[in-house]
Amino acid sequence: MQKSLLLTLATSAFAGTLDIIAGQNNEIKFSKPSVKLNVGDTLAFYMQSQDKTVTQVESATSCVPVRNGKDSGSLDIGNNFLWTFDTPGVFYYASLSGSDCANGMRGIAEVAALPVNKYLKPKVVSKVETDKKEKDDKNNALPLSSTAAFAIVFASFLL
Repeated sequence: MQKSLLLTLATSAFAGTLDIIAGQNNEIKFSKPSVKLNVGDTLAFYMQSQDKTVTQVESATSCVPVRNGKDSGSLDIGNNFLWTFDTPGVFYYASLSGSDCANGMRGIAEVAALPVNKYLKPKVVSKVETDKKEKDDKNNALPLSSTAAFAIVFASFLL
């Protein structure tokens, strides 16, 4: 139970949304045909062409829907479809409207397990390397929200 709660807290702290436009300028394609995400992230598909779908398919070259997979149904201009990824893996999607899929309107979402924060278990080799690493980390640091920081600290106590 604790690990389930931890995963939920950590996932929500790091979750994000990536926008994809379907049928931009009446082209038969997704604006981002290949994306890399983390568990908990969401793809937001925005329709800019008539009668498009976002349907989970069996493979990168398949136009066969996955049984019980994600399916937006037919969407018109201005509609959107959200797909949140709960598990890691590789997921394929396509528009199955008319000949969209056969004409290449397909995409791939590679979903990684939640990344481990490199600061939880630092590996110190020598003082010189540590000083250099701290300087590099300061130059490349990304700010964490208070929720993300709490999730990381909380995770370190449960593991």
